[in-house]
Amino acid sequence: MKFQSSGVSVFCIFLAVASSQDGSVVSGFVSQPSLRTAQRSPIATDIGPRTSSTSPSPTQLSIIASRHRLKDLEWTKPEEHQVTEWLKNYGEVSRFYRRDVFTADDWVRSRRPTRFWDTLRNTFRSGLFRQISLELGVLMACSFGVVLFNRLNWMGLIGRSLPVLKMPLVPFNLAAASLGLLLTFRTNVSYQRWNEARTAWGRVINDSRSLARMACIWSTSYNASPQLIKRFGDAICSFSRSLMNRTLPSQEDDAPFQLYCLKQLNGGYNGDYGTRLLHAKHRPTAALAELSSLLVQFNFHPLHQIEMEKMITELCSSMGACERIFTSPVPTFYPRHTTRFLAVWLYLMPFALFEPLGGGFLLVPVMTLLGGFMLGIEELANQMEEPFSILPMEKMCQNSIRGPVMEQVERSTASVVENKEDSTTDTKPNYTMNASDYYVPKTSDNKPSALMPETLRVNGSTDSAAPKINGARGPDRETLKKFSFEI
Repeated sequence: MKFQSSGVSVFCIFLAVASSQDGSVVSGFVSQPSLRTAQRSPIATDIGPRTSSTSPSPTQLSIIASRHRLKDLEWTKPEEHQVTEWLKNYGEVSRFYRRDVFTADDWVRSRRPTRFWDTLRNTFRSGLFRQISLELGVLMACSFGVVLFNRLNWMGLIGRSLPVLKMPLVPFNLAAASLGLLLTFRTNVSYQRWNEARTAWGRVINDSRSLARMACIWSTSYNASPQLIKRFGDAICSFSRSLMNRTLPSQEDDAPFQLYCLKQLNGGYNGDYGTRLLHAKHRPTAALAELSSLLVQFNFHPLHQIEMEKMITELCSSMGACERIFTSPVPTFYPRHTTRFLAVWLYLMPFALFEPLGGGFLLVPVMTLLGGFMLGIEELANQMEEPFSILPMEKMCQNSIRGPVMEQVERSTASVVENKEDSTTDTKPNYTMNASDYYVPKTSDNKPSALMPETLRVNGSTDSAAPKINGARGPDRETLKKFSFEI
């Protein structure tokens, strides 16, 4: 027991010395009995000289060394000139031409009878094969080198007899299932990210149209100014355009976005909104703030304003979904491991297929086709992982959002101008009323009328003269009890 106690005490002293910066024992780390035991122990006097207060302890040195080794794993931000140079590659340039928007004619073409043979005929003209041309070239050279070396060795032209470059096929068969799982998961996750990004943009399109529809239709009942309606329409379109700018490379979209802000959003009824949006740190949020600010100026009925605020909140949710996809890639260690696994499996395959294919140059085209399809799977997953630069966001902003929204704005402003010309008095309903102004019309026996819907009485008006909100009647008493504020 004494030996065990002394051993534990010495171990505690060692830990305390290792964790202390100056090599001294930290008070409170070791109990007083252990200190007394350590003082009696001869081992405690052989700890060695203390280090100075400025020199790191052995534990700190090991931590520093570990940090230097882990520094290679840190993600370093690429410099701007590097990004500009990479954007000139074929793979990046071709992404601009993959932003397809199908029409009925395009779907007919995709179902044409000769689509199968046309696709096979253009295999090596595929953009995917061009993107992996370097990897395929190395694989072809490796296959050609294996065949050439072995044939020269058989002919005795090398000078001395060397073993044949070959490997058994069994390890590749065993590893094929694991490689297939890695590639399948990689492809599925990348497609899921693309589908989620397209779904988020679909919500942006739908909510933008709904927001414009509600603003344009309801504004006619409130005699809103045409300038305010146009400002609201431009603010709706500016949100989707700002979201597009946030998810594209600055080298591609900064100049067009600056032109859009200064030409379409500045001056006239918009004031300096384009300049404010251009200099905002988070442009989509600035566009949403502009929408909420303009919505207050409409002086809508609170129920109408709540419904429109819900649409603005939905736009914010779609923006969050896009940013989550854009800023959070698939964990980088997964595609790296998949790429290394595929490279080792593929570049060693010529050694395993040399004898099964007869030891001839047939190995070269076989490995070229096999490598093209295997590397193509990994490459298309890599291309879909960041989906925004292959989504037709510009066409969606211009054709799917701006076109329908501004069309509704033009109809609404024309209607407002026409109503102002025809009316001589302000027919805008006065909604500063109490809950008692809402009522349900009764029949002669003092029962609620089942033939008439609930109506809205304003300032003591009769039922027949009660104004309507877009043709709708006011709420009944049970609905009104839910609200404690004056409408």
